[in-house]
Amino acid sequence: MSKYNVLYIDDDASKHGLSQIEPMIDTLEENETLSIKPFQSGPFDKISKKILEVIGDYDAVIFDYQLDDRANDDGETGNVKAPVLAQHLRTEATNTEKEIKDVPFILCSTDDKLQKSYTADHTSHDLFDLRFRKDKENFLTVSDQIVALIEGYDKIRKSKDLSDVLNTDLTSLDDRIFSRFINNPNAPAHELARTILKDLIYIEGPLISEEILAARLGIDRSSPDWNSLLKDFFFEAKFKGAFANGWNRWWMNLVNNIFKDLTGSNLASLDALERLEGIKVNTGLNLSVSERIETCKSYRYWTLCKSFNKPLDPREGFRIAMKTEPKPWQDYSYISKHGAVNRIGFDEGLDVHPSEYERYRLLIEELKNEKK
Repeated sequence: MSKYNVLYIDDDASKHGLSQIEPMIDTLEENETLSIKPFQSGPFDKISKKILEVIGDYDAVIFDYQLDDRANDDGETGNVKAPVLAQHLRTEATNTEKEIKDVPFILCSTDDKLQKSYTADHTSHDLFDLRFRKDKENFLTVSDQIVALIEGYDKIRKSKDLSDVLNTDLTSLDDRIFSRFINNPNAPAHELARTILKDLIYIEGPLISEEILAARLGIDRSSPDWNSLLKDFFFEAKFKGAFANGWNRWWMNLVNNIFKDLTGSNLASLDALERLEGIKVNTGLNLSVSERIETCKSYRYWTLCKSFNKPLDPREGFRIAMKTEPKPWQDYSYISKHGAVNRIGFDEGLDVHPSEYERYRLLIEELKNEKK
């Protein structure tokens, strides 16, 4: 099997710091699909020129966020962070005269560094297709996602047909999602990749995650026959377009159609108990219902509580503040009232959406009065 070559830019790639990043590199290479080449950081002009000379030999680039901490083997210290370098390389890739290979950009760092600088700098977020943490991530999952990015970019570069790239009928999607690409088939690969990833795959909407799918079907994913249900009955709804091998997603419109064909009922009109019963009767599978969050009364699940990662009826929760407001075809994320009152996950960044503050305040006051 041929391997994909990945350039990894890090100020720890020097002889004095290489031992710190070798364990991560070794783990990323365990699936035997990736070959990762460490590249030392240094002054911007020098390393940007060198990267542009060799980028055609690579299928992806990983950037350490902090490129200006440690001197390289020549005693030179970097003078920029990853977003500045990435922006320059992206700009060069859009110059059709230079024919620079457009490849996935991946960002990695420790949590502290991401929280202090990158997380607050929203202008940098569109530069990277994926980001992961050196200190906590499952590197085997990350390596699978890197491979999916590489293969997805390759598909985008080769095909000018959006329906082929997404492996779906575009008429089922909101026209606004890909409107700018319809009349611009020669747009840079990274721009289409960014739209697919950040407008479809990374946020619930036309595509949904396995966790949301389970919530909307009302089924506990630990059920003995959950995987059989996905494989034997809902496989046609599975997303099979660019990047699909890195992220399991399902087309919600096809899920609705399959459920209707299977049970004769509309999914959204039933609660979880009714959805489960309809599925069990018509499949004979061993499945169980997802139980409610403490203090919740409704089984009309449609989302997940971000505090507990459990199914939730949105009416029994609050919308949460997101980094950017969802677009018209995207869904809000939610937190249950129980999670919000007890501030579960708030230390990790969860918070109630500003439009919900008054309702949240009234709930807190109500609970205080009940305790008097």
